[in-house]
Amino acid sequence: MQEIAVLAENIITQFSIENLQELLLAKNSDFELYQKRLFDPFEDEFFVEAYEIGRVELKDSTLLKAYAIKVATNLTERTSKKKQFDLAKKILNSETGLDAGIFTFFDIIFL
Repeated sequence: MQEIAVLAENIITQFSIENLQELLLAKNSDFELYQKRLFDPFEDEFFVEAYEIGRVELKDSTLLKAYAIKVATNLTERTSKKKQFDLAKKILNSETGLDAGIFTFFDIIFL
C-alpha cells in the first residue's frame, strides 16, 4: 500500500501521463496502457490536449477507460468544474459500450 501512496504523491508533485499510468497499473494489473490523442470534438480552446491512456474490463464486465486532459487555464477556477464535467460526460456518451471513466485534468503549469 505504501507504493500506491508514493505513486500518488508523484502525480501531485511531478505530474506526467506516465506517472498516472504507473498508478493505474499498480491499482489494477489488468490495465492495458496506451496513449491515444482524442482531438476533435474533445479538444478546444479550454481543453488543449485530450488523451485516452488506458482501459480495463472489471470483474463485473464493466469497461472502464482512463483519460488525461490538459487545460489551458488554472484548474482552481470555478467555471472549469462544469466544463470538466461536461467534457467527461461527452466522452462517455461518445462510445457505445463504455460504462465508466477516470478523468484526470491537469493544467499547463505541470508541463
